Amino acid sequence: MPPSRSGGILGLGDKLFAVPPWEALRYNATDDTFVLDMPRERLENAPGFDKDNWPTTAERGWLTGMYSHYGYTPPYWERRSER
Repeated sequence: MPPSRSGGILGLGDKLFAVPPWEALRYNATDDTFVLDMPRERLENAPGFDKDNWPTTAERGWLTGMYSHYGYTPPYWERRSER
């Protein structure tokens, strides 16, 4: 989950938030960027974290809430293997 920024002035007071899984991102080869096609309201209301206090992947409750917020349920670690 790559972090993204929202708000702040000159990098001060920024809210960091995790974006959904890589499958939610579209690669734009022309600009060599990734694009997240998401309504602004959903991004603004996303679960955030402080730049000095990142959540860890061990915090499953936080991760589950983040995946749910973006509509990616169940999260990958709860999906049954199709093998």
